Amino acid sequence: MPKQVRRPWIVALVILMAISSTSRVAAGDPSTQSLEYRCEVFRFFDEVRGGVFAHDPIDAEAGGVDVSVEILSSRLSVNTGNPLLDLAFSPRLNVGAMAITSGTTSYLYAGLVWTVPLFERAFAEGAFGAALNNGELDFKPGRAAMGCHLTFREAFGLGHELSEQVTVIESIEHVSHVNLCGDRNSGLTNSGVRIGYRF
Repeated sequence: MPKQVRRPWIVALVILMAISSTSRVAAGDPSTQSLEYRCEVFRFFDEVRGGVFAHDPIDAEAGGVDVSVEILSSRLSVNTGNPLLDLAFSPRLNVGAMAITSGTTSYLYAGLVWTVPLFERAFAEGAFGAALNNGELDFKPGRAAMGCHLTFREAFGLGHELSEQVTVIESIEHVSHVNLCGDRNSGLTNSGVRIGYRF
């Protein structure tokens, strides 16, 4: 994905995080005690998610279906007294896999996840980390030119808490190396839905 396309939604996420956390924490909104804010003891294995994604629907590998599995920790506990700093320094850890069913490019990933309560049981979620893919490094028919096997991964999602333990998240995510491995950088952009269960 070109830089000029990818950067605006990252900026929008940062603005959304700032507005949402400042206004709701200042107002003492009880719904900020969402799934993301209730865990007092850090746990590496806090939530498991599974989902189905459209594989690179507007680019070189369009047409496939991905199956995704993800494990998340509880959020890191940081309390500075400043809601913006607390949000910035209290992400969750994640590790997961995006496996293509049609035999093109799959990847493993790990990184950090930030969750922002919006209203009622709705929330926004942003993630950043690294991904390791098994794709083609150069251009081939019907294949993305990944450039290198180790890339960055960015994701954004909107979710809803169906209960205290179950969530549903619609997400879009992108993996690429921002030209750090040369000019072969097709990247992959997948979109889909995950269901989460928190223990």
